[in-house]
Amino acid sequence: MRGFAGLRVFSNRGASRRTGFTLLEMMVALAAGALVITTVYTISASASRHFQEQQRISQLQLSLRLALDRLRRDIARAGLHATMDSLIDRNCGQPPQRVRGLEVIDRSPVSMAALRSMTGFAEGNGTHGDQLRVTGNFRTGDAYLVRDWVGNQLRLATQFLAFRRSFTADPNTGAIDPELFARTFAPGTAIMVRLGAGLRAWGAVDRAIASADGQNATIMTARNAPNCMGQVGLEGWFQGGATVAPISTVEYGIINAVAPPAGRPPLAELQPRDPQVTGPNTVLVRTELNPLTGEVITGPTPILEYAIHFDVDVVVDVGVGNQPVQLQLFDDAMAQQQTRDAPANIRGVRISLAARTPEQDPRVSPNIAPLPDGTPRVFQVFADRVGAARVRSVYTEVFLPNSALR
Repeated sequence: MRGFAGLRVFSNRGASRRTGFTLLEMMVALAAGALVITTVYTISASASRHFQEQQRISQLQLSLRLALDRLRRDIARAGLHATMDSLIDRNCGQPPQRVRGLEVIDRSPVSMAALRSMTGFAEGNGTHGDQLRVTGNFRTGDAYLVRDWVGNQLRLATQFLAFRRSFTADPNTGAIDPELFARTFAPGTAIMVRLGAGLRAWGAVDRAIASADGQNATIMTARNAPNCMGQVGLEGWFQGGATVAPISTVEYGIINAVAPPAGRPPLAELQPRDPQVTGPNTVLVRTELNPLTGEVITGPTPILEYAIHFDVDVVVDVGVGNQPVQLQLFDDAMAQQQTRDAPANIRGVRISLAARTPEQDPRVSPNIAPLPDGTPRVFQVFADRVGAARVRSVYTEVFLPNSALR
């Protein structure tokens, strides 16, 4: 035991007291960790919301550009192979109703009713819901040479380039697609035959057939050929370069996807999943009509969802007789009057189009001033909620190449 008398015994009590964390230290560490996690979560959530919002805005801008491109293409076809105003044409028998190449309905009742279905809509806020009708050849890019029109049979010159370009199924054999020809000139389709000396004859298709070998293509009309001042038959029409084309009217306007105009089907696939979140889906649609009867051929076809502004102005040549050309811009009711009274004097169209994001953002003030021309920059969907939906808008001017120049 003596050998161990000189050994010193150390106690571990002090060391054990100094290891680990005290309760206060743990509370401080947990609080700091919670603060860091909360900060990271807040930043991440904010970044995620911002990213999603930018995605929605990018999608909105893309949809606007696509819709505007479609509008631009259709407007440029006003009067193509048809007329800007049948009232001033030399017609072989007047069409059942006046045909206008372009017509504006200022703040269409249907469009404005769709916009008013949102509880936050304010009258006089500058939002427009115009309606636009354009008449021309929207099915093909050509008019087709006529061999003769005897009785109710209008036979086409199938060897000419326009016919081959539109209906050739096999370029190697020259075979024609009879089904495509029959669809282009479907029963009931309005047609206009442009004759020699500026004469025009309107008719409707009863049936159209074409042989696959491309030797024959015939359009049976709903009535016999009119007596066009004696210019009937091959000699009179062929020498005058008679041509025929299918004519239709396309109509643009804003409708409510759930409650479209009477006689039009609802757009079930575009009805919002939860209207309490997005409000009603007001859609800019395209409808194809028969210009002679007003009957719906196809549509309405959706062009732009959540559209809240569609304003159409026209550029008119107001010069008279031998006076120089004088171009003047007309909007609203004056644009409607000009297109109804003198559609042949329309030289261009100015379009303003805007759409909103589906959700109303509580961080966006509804009191942001509109653009100088009145186009809204925000749109309040729900009057009893804070915030507003974000808005993007586009503009374009379209020249009408088929409008007769003095």
